[in-house]
Amino acid sequence: MKIYIIFLIFETYYISAFSGLHEAEVGKSTVIEFSREKIRGFSRIFENGTKQIYDLNGNYWKDENGNPVGNSGNYIFTPPGSLLIKKVTKSDAAHYNHIPWNLQDLTISPPGVQIDPGQTGIFLHVF
Repeated sequence: MKIYIIFLIFETYYISAFSGLHEAEVGKSTVIEFSREKIRGFSRIFENGTKQIYDLNGNYWKDENGNPVGNSGNYIFTPPGSLLIKKVTKSDAAHYNHIPWNLQDLTISPPGVQIDPGQTGIFLHVF
C-alpha cells in the first residue's frame, strides 16, 4: 500500500510539471493539438531522457543525430499544428511539444535577466 501511495504522489508530481495531459488508449488513434497556428515541427522526450524530432518534410521521427527511428508511418502531421497517431502504442508515451513557425515568438530576455517559463507541451499518457 505504501509503494502504491508513493507511486501516485510521484505520478501526480511528474504529470503536473507539464502544461497539458493527453490520454490515449493502446491500439486506438488519437490527435494531439499543439497550436492553431503554423508550426515547424514536433519534439518528444521520453522518460529516459531520449529526445526525438518529427520532420514535417519527410514525415518521420529522427533521433538527436538526425537518423530516422521507429514506425514513422504511424504518425501524420495535420495542419496547422496537430499530430495524428494512427495506432497508439505504449512506446508513444512521452512529453510532446511543438516548434513554433515564428521563432521570434520565443522569449528572449534582456542581458542580465533570466526568465524560467516552466515546462510547456503535452504529456501523452498511454493506457
